[in-house]
Amino acid sequence: MTIMTSLVLSLFLSVLCAGGPARAETATSTFALIVGVNHSPDSSQTLHYADDDAAKYAEMFGSFGITSRVLTRADASTQRLHSGVLKAAQPPRKADLKSAVEQLAALVAKARDRGDHTRFYFVYAGHGDVEDGRGRLGLEDAQLSGADLERSIQTIGADETHLVVDACYSYFLAFTRGGKGERRSLHGFATLGGMRGNKNVGLLLSTASAQESHEWSGFSAGVFSHEVRSGLTGAADANADGLISYKEIAAFVARANQPIARNRYAPEAFARPPRGAVEGENAVFLDLRPALDQHLVRKLQLDEVVSEHVAIEDGRGIRFADVHPGAKAYVTYARGPLTLLKVNDGSELVIPAEPSEATASGSPVWEPSATAARGRLDGVFSATFDLPFDQQNVTAFSMPSPPVAVRNTSVAPSWAWWTLAASAATAGAIGAWSAVSASQIESQTQTAVSQQDVDMQNGRLQKTQQVEAFAFGALALAGTTALVLWLLDRQGTEQEEP
Repeated sequence: MTIMTSLVLSLFLSVLCAGGPARAETATSTFALIVGVNHSPDSSQTLHYADDDAAKYAEMFGSFGITSRVLTRADASTQRLHSGVLKAAQPPRKADLKSAVEQLAALVAKARDRGDHTRFYFVYAGHGDVEDGRGRLGLEDAQLSGADLERSIQTIGADETHLVVDACYSYFLAFTRGGKGERRSLHGFATLGGMRGNKNVGLLLSTASAQESHEWSGFSAGVFSHEVRSGLTGAADANADGLISYKEIAAFVARANQPIARNRYAPEAFARPPRGAVEGENAVFLDLRPALDQHLVRKLQLDEVVSEHVAIEDGRGIRFADVHPGAKAYVTYARGPLTLLKVNDGSELVIPAEPSEATASGSPVWEPSATAARGRLDGVFSATFDLPFDQQNVTAFSMPSPPVAVRNTSVAPSWAWWTLAASAATAGAIGAWSAVSASQIESQTQTAVSQQDVDMQNGRLQKTQQVEAFAFGALALAGTTALVLWLLDRQGTEQEEP
């Protein structure tokens, strides 16, 4: 074998063992627009924790190195606890949304000029509603439609976009997150305008129609938002590869809510990866590896210290995650101390700002809570996270089929229905009056003295009966027309998927 042949063979074997020639990974720049709306003028109810959700999302994304813009009006308590991320927050108004979109569009454009891959998250917590069958999200001074949202996403122009929406009727759009809702005929938001064809947009939506609040004081947050954030800290990364897929986060939320007895109150996640993602349901929703590699966050291996439901608080006492760890379970967190609180008995484990080797090696010492015994939390959502989550749950989980949005293709406008109703009511009233009048005339005819009086009464009776016949005929016509239109509407009702 010649020297040249040996060199070629060695090079071939080295490339084969390496799995191919090395490729420089394209840098990724990630941005987020976070909107939290407690009060919308078109809603009769006020939420309590949408501002907290916005602040907590901003802090979580900030710990991952993600550049965010926040639109919310924080109350005094939230402002005090989250002053850092809320310092530059703007009110959730239409003009401020437009300004934030323009700022993010400029940042995305600069990143793309550098050759970076760009990723964008739109996060909304607040009010959902429907008008004329079209879904809307509430701002303080306006409504955000699916078309508005689509235009904002197009303006920002990121290579991939991920939408996280926690509002009733974010799919079946209920009145508010905390209101009484029902499922209605709708279109528009369910398919997010024309974005159903945008292959670069992924969705993570809460789909339950609420009859009780989906905010809970136990979390100081919206239930769905708290569950999503808990998963995105790393708890949903069942295979511990640093990548949280759409399937993993959807399975995590489903597992967390599985123990809730009154299932109709449990939030349900509808997750749809970007349709252009070749990985399908395993497409990446969040990549934790850059934050871990750059030491922006620490990693706590939960399965080494606890095997039951724990609430996790930061050094400020803010409950930022709930986890029931299975194998390989971990959470990431910003620098600082942590407190793990066992929900069942209130005992706690303090992880210092600089965790020692003993703490990390699985020799934890759980102490009674330094505060009053918390015991078992009450409320509908106290059973969340009662079941452990691991890779087996992800493997067994089937991504839910898209909820069906009913689009009403009415053959008659609303004014036509009101006209038919008014005509039927008027005709019915005239017909009833005529019938009563005819009966009275017949009685008067029987007591008439002269033939002339009899002939006059018979003439009146004939005219009254004609009016009666015409009125009831009109009533029958209006009723028949309404029935025909209703049947045609039922035949014309379409179903569509997001």
